[in-house]
Amino acid sequence: VESGPKDDVVPRNRPRSVEGERGSQGKVSAKIKEAMEKGRKFYSIEFFPPHTVEGARGLMNRMDRLANLQPKPDFMDVTWTLDSGKRTMEMLVAAKALCALDVQMHLACTGITQAMAADLLSEAVDAGVRSILALRGDAAPGQQTWVPTPGGFKNAGELVSFIRQQHGDFFSIAVAGHP
Repeated sequence: VESGPKDDVVPRNRPRSVEGERGSQGKVSAKIKEAMEKGRKFYSIEFFPPHTVEGARGLMNRMDRLANLQPKPDFMDVTWTLDSGKRTMEMLVAAKALCALDVQMHLACTGITQAMAADLLSEAVDAGVRSILALRGDAAPGQQTWVPTPGGFKNAGELVSFIRQQHGDFFSIAVAGHP
């Protein structure tokens, strides 16, 4: 689902110049739309950032093999959690470089403040990541119910609004939701 900018929203922090900034280059939503219009089947692959150096090496080897798959996946998702931190961005950059694939970063509301989200989004812009999957997320480790982080977001809708206010239509935004 592509969320478009609202006419009354003026981004405060315009992203630095990136090739195709106003176009769809690198946006997962454009890939999905194109495949659907052509009646072409498509698929994506999702990875969780590894916790160890050995795990990172193994994932890099898998990514290298993915670069030769036929047909290639249309894009790659990389999960982000508080625990994954910088590893998520490193995996996104590696996937783009090794596999020449568009990438989508998961961004959950769990445990992040608006300031943290702003920093993560700036890193995504710098890395050329054009697609975000916005999620409320699961309960924080050790908690049975989900609780909003003070200074954060109550749900994915608030996160999407924040992303649009900060970056306009730079990002393709998908959401995962439930009633």
